Amino acid sequence: MVEVDIFDLLEQGLVSQPTFHRERCLRFRYYLNRCNLCLKSCPFGAIRESLYLELDEEKCTGCGICWQVCPTEAWAFPKSPEKTLRTTILSLQTSALELICHRAAQGEVFSPAPVALNVKRCLASLSLALILETALSAPQGLWLNDELCPQCPMGSAQSIIREQAQKANRILKAFGKEETIALKSSLPNRDGLLPAQVRQGDEPLLDRRASFSLLYGELAGLMRKAVGESLEGLFGQLLPPEERVPKHLPEPRLRLVRTLARLGTPKDEEIPASELPFGLVEVDDSCTACGLCANQCPTGALIFHRNQESFTIDFVPLACIGCKACEGNCPTGAIKVKPYFSFPALLRSLRLTVFKGELKTCRQCGKPFRPTEGEEICPACRKLYYPPGEMPAG
Repeated sequence: MVEVDIFDLLEQGLVSQPTFHRERCLRFRYYLNRCNLCLKSCPFGAIRESLYLELDEEKCTGCGICWQVCPTEAWAFPKSPEKTLRTTILSLQTSALELICHRAAQGEVFSPAPVALNVKRCLASLSLALILETALSAPQGLWLNDELCPQCPMGSAQSIIREQAQKANRILKAFGKEETIALKSSLPNRDGLLPAQVRQGDEPLLDRRASFSLLYGELAGLMRKAVGESLEGLFGQLLPPEERVPKHLPEPRLRLVRTLARLGTPKDEEIPASELPFGLVEVDDSCTACGLCANQCPTGALIFHRNQESFTIDFVPLACIGCKACEGNCPTGAIKVKPYFSFPALLRSLRLTVFKGELKTCRQCGKPFRPTEGEEICPACRKLYYPPGEMPAG
């Protein structure tokens, strides 16, 4: 085994500060959505609120917490902050592991695990996907060092670390797995701790074959990006081009979905949607086939198909983050995000039809709509051309 220096080449171009993608932000998707996860999570107050969110580059340290907490990856780096760290973790092949920040790695580390990995960042910036991937690679226990150093400037991030551990353990429990993720601060007794081997998160050990496989995968990814591979290629066409809003399924979300597939068969239990970033939707008969729910869905979990005679609304359960952008944008309140979900329901079907109906052409604007009680004018034209109480029959 040799330490591979190609990671230095692969990481070139990674800037120290994130870029804000306004079109992905839930505030941009729905003006009444006041999501403030990044605002309240930034330990340095580097994100400020104006018409949209802005980054104060003087205050930003590039810690990556905003990237982790944002469900739509509106704050993003050019390359995934976890790519090399994930490869390092998978190359360790240790039964138990402790994750530590660069401040905790200064000096000798006493740990309940034989290996302590310096992730080079605050642990609050680690995605739920990475924590679960690490737990699976260290079956005898994963420890997150949430203890505050005397000089730690990230004190407000401690609660985020604990929340991530709770979410990861909740998922393991839902699949009948032992909850193997623990916090260093929860250790009742430190007398039996032994010095751990400290490894660096940006120094994976791979053999030559694995190195070239990794490099090939990186080049293939760049080629796919160059030819414009998009979410539509995975889930099909959405609205007509002139009516589409860009979709983006975050890279950590894709990894989280792959990790769920590795966990086996889940328990058939209902979980509050407020506990984990998943959701299931239902549509009632008040749907008018306007397509706003699918158009405003940030991840492409909702897919609206229509022709002149009929329409369908399809749903990709594993792509739903439970943000309720569809619910907030529906003019008739026809679509709702259920307050509970279950993992068997999420995994039962990759894509399913949640509503379908017949369409009629509006005699006023010529666009297709779903009529009720023999209507011949679409809801938009009724509001535009006919004041309340003056709508003609039919």
